[in-house]
Amino acid sequence: LIEEGVPAIMAGHLAFPKITGSNRPATISQVLLKSVLRDRLGFRGLVITDDMIMAGASLYTQNTAYACLESIRSGADMVLISKDEATFDQAHRLVVQEMRKDPDFRHQVQESVLRILAVKLQYLKPQGEKAMIPVAEKVRNFFPDREAESFFYRQATRSVSFVRDADEELISLNGKRVLLVGPRYFLSEALKFFPKAGTYQTVPYFYDTEDWHPYE
Repeated sequence: LIEEGVPAIMAGHLAFPKITGSNRPATISQVLLKSVLRDRLGFRGLVITDDMIMAGASLYTQNTAYACLESIRSGADMVLISKDEATFDQAHRLVVQEMRKDPDFRHQVQESVLRILAVKLQYLKPQGEKAMIPVAEKVRNFFPDREAESFFYRQATRSVSFVRDADEELISLNGKRVLLVGPRYFLSEALKFFPKAGTYQTVPYFYDTEDWHPYE
């Protein structure tokens, strides 16, 4: 994909200890984002993080805002914060403070800005000024996007394997025994649809494959 010119790659909150030597997630790993992705693989496009609100992002940092700072320091060009304006403001302040006191970090951020502008010019400029400089209030009119909501709902239902290797997209479970497996917040919602189902509760957000256990 890099050789084909993919413009952006998303870094996830996954750890690869046999590559990096630690359980730090990829989003805050200089080894993966700089040494592997940039230096070894030669990627010159945008590195964008998965949502930094997710628990896996801040496991090795003080909080989400500091995780954003650490992610940019590690090589990310853009960090995604899906909600919580206070967290966004704190992350912005931390980045600006670091730029003021660390010339190398400031230079790195400036390089990220140039990459971001290059992508915007390539993909948005042909659509005119409204695409390049969107008005926040008008953008909000497009969300939530009902078409996107329907698309992701279909993907979610297709990703659940009610019956292995079945051809049907959705299978009727009427009169059948149902076992729901997942964290508490999933079970509370799923039980609304299958109130008689059995349940098996797992850890709430993520697990370490070497030390995993379900809640009793």
